[in-house]
Amino acid sequence: MTQPNVDSLLARLEALEAQRDRASRRSRLWGSAALTALLASAGLFLIAPAQGQGQNVVKASSFVLTDANGKTRGELKIKDGGPHLAFFDGNDKPRMLLSLSDKGAATISIQNPEGKVRAVFGFKDDGETSAIALRDADGETRLGMTCSKKGVPGLIMGDGQDTRLSLGVSGKGAPSLAMKKPGGDHGIILSTVGDSGTPALLMYGPDGKVDKKLSLIGKSKK
Repeated sequence: MTQPNVDSLLARLEALEAQRDRASRRSRLWGSAALTALLASAGLFLIAPAQGQGQNVVKASSFVLTDANGKTRGELKIKDGGPHLAFFDGNDKPRMLLSLSDKGAATISIQNPEGKVRAVFGFKDDGETSAIALRDADGETRLGMTCSKKGVPGLIMGDGQDTRLSLGVSGKGAPSLAMKKPGGDHGIILSTVGDSGTPALLMYGPDGKVDKKLSLIGKSKK
């Protein structure tokens, strides 16, 4: 075989090899594209709601929300027979809680970093009597407001142990102001009485009984 024929043969072999490489690359590209399309179609099939079924529904007994550092910042779960949602600060301390008991008592409470509840708003077990309580750093109620299901409002102030002052309006519309002694015994009550709304002042003695009674009409009674 002459040298020119050898050179021609080598050139043909190189051309065939290049053609084979191009075909192989096209085959891989088509295969990759087909696989990508297949996976995308499968993903859409998995996340798309079934025809006529509406939106997807996720069911679980609890959900935990974490931040970028893996710390728990929120938690939703069933507690004491009802849903309970808690929000945590960066030190893993629960700071705000939302809950609903199985009896219908709905509450929102805010806690300090030490875990003491400082404020509470919600409804009592009847689901209708609303209440707000503001507490001190020891968790003792110092100010409270309520409104019964019949629309009777009330305001109380305490010393951390006992109620010392209360203000309210009865179901018949009679307002009253009560100042109490340490321990909760009555000290002075100012209110209106009767259909005419006559003002009356009651002062209690050490024995817990009315010591003096004053009214707009009539004399002081001992």
